[in-house]
Amino acid sequence: MINPRILILSVFASVLSIGALPQNRQTENVGDTLYFAVRNSLYENPVTQYYHYKLNTDNVFVSVYDRHESRPLLVEKGDGISGTALRAWTYHSISANTKVWGRASYDNYTRKNVRWNENADYDMVAPFLMGDSIGGDLKGESYMFSGGWAYDKGAYTLGVEASCRALLEYRNRDPRPRNSVVDISLKIGGAYAVSKDYKLFIGGCLRKYKQNSDIEYYSLKGSTSVYHETGLGTDYARFAGSNDATYHQGWAVGANVGLLPINVDGWSVFVDYKHFMVHKILTSAGDLPLNDLDRDLLSGEISWLHRWRSYVLGFRMFGGYVQGEGNEHIFGSPQSGIYPEISVSDIYKRRDIVAGISGEIGRRWKSSRLELSPFVRWESSNEKYLLPLRKINYDHLSVGSSAAIDYQMKKTLWVVKSTLSHVFASKGVFNLSGLSTASDLYQSLSDNYLYNSHDHSQISVLLHWNHPVTSSYRFYAQSSYALGVYTKNVTTRTFEVNVGLLF
Repeated sequence: MINPRILILSVFASVLSIGALPQNRQTENVGDTLYFAVRNSLYENPVTQYYHYKLNTDNVFVSVYDRHESRPLLVEKGDGISGTALRAWTYHSISANTKVWGRASYDNYTRKNVRWNENADYDMVAPFLMGDSIGGDLKGESYMFSGGWAYDKGAYTLGVEASCRALLEYRNRDPRPRNSVVDISLKIGGAYAVSKDYKLFIGGCLRKYKQNSDIEYYSLKGSTSVYHETGLGTDYARFAGSNDATYHQGWAVGANVGLLPINVDGWSVFVDYKHFMVHKILTSAGDLPLNDLDRDLLSGEISWLHRWRSYVLGFRMFGGYVQGEGNEHIFGSPQSGIYPEISVSDIYKRRDIVAGISGEIGRRWKSSRLELSPFVRWESSNEKYLLPLRKINYDHLSVGSSAAIDYQMKKTLWVVKSTLSHVFASKGVFNLSGLSTASDLYQSLSDNYLYNSHDHSQISVLLHWNHPVTSSYRFYAQSSYALGVYTKNVTTRTFEVNVGLLF
């Protein structure tokens, strides 16, 4: 199923800015402002995009990135990823009360040493994966397009946004998986002015997802056994072996409500609910339904921001809850090639909780700016397989802070940002009853748990530079490096370079 920790973090992780409040159209493009860092979750609703930027912005850039783990923190995702990407986004006022925006990207990447997972989008379809003990590097290409529109008529604001993502992953040696994904979503929103300073907004979303997967073997030695995993080291043993073609299809529906200050200063509130279901179908056995995933996600935040002279102060409190369940379809002996369904058994449960608070303070001088962003975050993960009973539980308490400095040197803007954090982890529960401790799968799951249930630290540094090349265009370069230190001398290193134009 979706890794709820990653889902929640993607919504609630502090998007700490590298620039303060926008001063002109160039610096506004450098990154999220402090205002948007404090209130980043609100932009789940397209109607709030009307207030996202005050000026027209365009950004086109090329990105090169690489992540390496000395040992994989999660074997199903491998021990690193490297690739290149071309990305572009735009935000424009096309009339006095209408704004439009859009994004487009293309990624070409390699996920390294992936094992026990031959599917794409692990966070979407786990634990119901196709997997084997061999694995290897997976090459991938991903395309994404999105566009939105918002219209304001005094007391009322309307917004809509649509996006489409397409992905292809494959391997050029045995076993040779080929995964193709189409992921389409639509968001709508409306807002009404409840006072001169605030608008109450509501919204909804729809999403459709499908992934086709199959594995081929060219070697004369034949194929390895393919497992249809069902969570915590279990698999659907009846269909293990040569059943190597499946597809996952799913849908999501959601709603949100919130309060937005029109003129930046003040309180904001956001509450969001999503329901997601995805089905795993065994194509090689006549489109046989194997498993269903059912998830409910509830999240919310309260934030406050205030500008005073050359200072900006803010804080946000956030929380989220994910409840997921998975089941298995049980079939009788096939008759005329058709498997009669006997029952549906609930086999898998997962619960994840996150809560935290972050503070923001910014100070501006004539040609420079300083920002500090401390945060505290608590996370709890509880994963269970019912028969045989297996459990993996752990808690995290993360503390840290970011510091950013930018300096305007004549026409050139420099930005330096650093983040330091430490995770205090509980040892929790690790119980895989019935799974041999000598098996490769047990060792892989044990390693996954080991790195999540022990303390670890992370530090990152970012450097940004941009300079005008004409009166309308600015060239920029940005690089970042992050180091993570885990137990048993395991380290992670992430490096990224972006080069592009702001206009």
